Amino acid sequence: MGVLNLIVTDPAPSGDHPIVHGSSFIQLVSFNPTPCPTTHSLLTYSQSTDRTSPHHADQAELLGKGELPRERFCEGEIEGVEGGRVVRVGE
Repeated sequence: MGVLNLIVTDPAPSGDHPIVHGSSFIQLVSFNPTPCPTTHSLLTYSQSTDRTSPHHADQAELLGKGELPRERFCEGEIEGVEGGRVVRVGE
């Protein structure tokens, strides 16, 4: 199963390729024989609009290289990360 997304850029004289419209969040999930799926995700516009922030274009650069960060999906993966905790949401 899959979904094709479109991202349109407007090349700037500086050589940058700012995204003008398209998907803002991409997530890939691979369901495999293990109990925990493999997941990757990315914010195509990056995290910050502040040009001085290290998060201004970090994820856009990863997208340009075809790299999507690995996410933690199952409890063991989440709890194994410093500061990670599982939160259960109920009605």
